[in-house]
Amino acid sequence: MSNCSLQPYERTEWIDHLVDIITGAIIQQGTPINQRRLNNLEHGVEDVTSEVIGHCQELATMRTDLQTLKDAALNNMTNNVFVVSFDGLDSLDIQKGIFDPTMKRVYA
Repeated sequence: MSNCSLQPYERTEWIDHLVDIITGAIIQQGTPINQRRLNNLEHGVEDVTSEVIGHCQELATMRTDLQTLKDAALNNMTNNVFVVSFDGLDSLDIQKGIFDPTMKRVYA
């Protein structure tokens, strides 16, 4: 399993820019919107999304491993356990059995 590579996110506390509609006087100076702040948001969202995708892939692998071990233990086949993962069947010619695309497993 990979270690989390994220750094703490530097949060911006956004403040509305308020102007008196009659006098035009600035009541409250708002938080400036600029390239640095918007890119900080974009990079933060991108980094978290990448980490979540990685964790989902790791969870799918662990789910498969756990199910394989449970099946082997319940069927008393603990000496013949092996797992091979496939992303697809493009390079395979299955003679007997089926491919489960969700679990990425071949059952023969």
